[in-house]
Amino acid sequence: MHLFSVLRCSFRPAYGKIGVLSNLFPAVPVLALTGTATRATKSGIIDSLGLSDPVIVESNPDRANLYYASYVRPDRGDGKLYSILQPIVVELKAKKNQMPLTLIYGNLETIAECFVFFSNSMGKDQYYPSTALPLAKNRLFSQYHAQYPEHERNRIVEELVKGTCIHRVLFVTIAFGLGIDCNNIRRVIHIGVPYTMEDYCQEVGRAGRDGLPARADIFYNSYDISKSRKNMSDVMRNFVQSKQCKRKMILSYFDHDVPKNQDPAHMCCDFHSCQCSCDDCELARALADIDVDTPQYQPSAVHFPQDQSGEEVKETTLDAKVKTQIKVDLIQYRVNLQRELGRSTVGSVGISSGFPIELIDLVLQH
Repeated sequence: MHLFSVLRCSFRPAYGKIGVLSNLFPAVPVLALTGTATRATKSGIIDSLGLSDPVIVESNPDRANLYYASYVRPDRGDGKLYSILQPIVVELKAKKNQMPLTLIYGNLETIAECFVFFSNSMGKDQYYPSTALPLAKNRLFSQYHAQYPEHERNRIVEELVKGTCIHRVLFVTIAFGLGIDCNNIRRVIHIGVPYTMEDYCQEVGRAGRDGLPARADIFYNSYDISKSRKNMSDVMRNFVQSKQCKRKMILSYFDHDVPKNQDPAHMCCDFHSCQCSCDDCELARALADIDVDTPQYQPSAVHFPQDQSGEEVKETTLDAKVKTQIKVDLIQYRVNLQRELGRSTVGSVGISSGFPIELIDLVLQH
């Protein structure tokens, strides 16, 4: 029977003289475990543990179901968070406890501002159900950081793991992450930029652990990527600003290649979504080009001719503006189908959903 020594590594440059373990027990097998690591990090772990010609077992860290994107955010002003948070507030009001579980990462000051914004915007709608007592556990959003009461942090984690959590939006710092295995987080939003690629991948790795489509969005400003931020890596500065495939940048950093068959391209990252020429992306661009005010549905003419049996047949004629709005709604619905079905589609979205693109023109014709 062999004695097995297992070390779970969270490698740091000054790792210490752990290699003495191999010297004291040369016949004892050593198993070192770590998360995604670069070639230099793996080499450092091997040297620190004093391992001789170890067998390295690893897999490509690609998360094929994750969509990556970055956006510029305002540097200053009272409304610097408005454009980021307001759409989420609107969605939370509409969907309530059916809202996709969303993590919003930031520093302590930022998540405090986010919490106040949500509290003021949601008002009495922040508790669920509507008859619930105004208690933290009944709020549709919450915060999680090192200064938050420990019993509340424990409650949030326990409810997330069990799938019973009322909170749909969590404002979190780096205190949230390690050891938390929640499989239905659909979105991870960063307001600000993590210092390293390792930090970023660990945090966005909370999303989509069930294999279903998920998003990872970063909102950054000039301060976030400023040279004055001493600990900010150039890798992350380049990652949020670069006009190239984000998935490739991540995997290249960890010495891996992008797997083949990454279709559809727009499910990869913001770089590919701008270049994708699939039907749904073309529809989305067409939708963006249509500028129309939403009219009231009022037929421009209604008349009642008689058919051969002598019964009246109701016909409705729509004006051009209403027809345009119907087209907009149908295109938007078709685009949303792609987002909802994601990579789970069998064949095209039209085959999987029963809503081919040609149906839009048929509806307008009839």
